[in-house]
Amino acid sequence: MKIEIEAVRNKGYENTDIVNMSEIYFTMADETVYAAESYSEKIAIKIRTIELLSALDMLILVILVIMQTLKAMQMAMQNRLLEQKAFVDAHTGLPNKNACNELLNKKDIITDSTACIMFDLNNLKTVHDTMGHSAGD
Repeated sequence: MKIEIEAVRNKGYENTDIVNMSEIYFTMADETVYAAESYSEKIAIKIRTIELLSALDMLILVILVIMQTLKAMQMAMQNRLLEQKAFVDAHTGLPNKNACNELLNKKDIITDSTACIMFDLNNLKTVHDTMGHSAGD
């Protein structure tokens, strides 16, 4: 191509193959640009796909975190209810035998001299004998 350009400068373009060579050169340049654009578009599509999948993954993770948080809150509420059932008398709302045993067995809570008052209810023996100690408790 360099030789043909020099010939055009010296003799004029009529006696050279510059037009044909230029056509071939520009055709090759067009094909190269088209190939580069096609390759770039394929890479861009792959990148967009990865971005969409990443966004979807993040959305799924957020949903899972929310679900786990709600489940943990629900379990905490159930644990509070179970603890209340285990340590509070349903009829009176007062601490039951389990709560009293728990309190009396904790050495770090009771640091001063402590008194324990016990009382007997009428006919409690009948309840124990007929329905069992768990019903009387």
